[in-house]
Amino acid sequence: MDTNPIETKTLIGLLILQGIVQKPENGMYFSKRESIVTPYFSQIMTEKRFHLLIKFLHFADNSKFDPDQHHKKLYKIQPILDHLKSKFSSVYTPERNICVDESLLLWKG
Repeated sequence: MDTNPIETKTLIGLLILQGIVQKPENGMYFSKRESIVTPYFSQIMTEKRFHLLIKFLHFADNSKFDPDQHHKKLYKIQPILDHLKSKFSSVYTPERNICVDESLLLWKG
């Protein structure tokens, strides 16, 4: 069955919601077990459809893939990463005085 823009936006919304309601495995979002139930996910989309859409979700043209020029792991989402980077850069430009919290840096001392 083909998908459409509304279903794709719904999928992205569920992925964002997974960042808020965190569970160890994707299957747990669709579980009917009383102790871990999250009914919203199964009301919006079936588990089978969710996993099918996730399996084929990418934003790049496979026919243009060149393993010598592209990083293999990020190729399918590179256009969306580039878009987000340009949007984030347009919203915030760091100025001269910036403080970097040391908890963000790897330190072995």
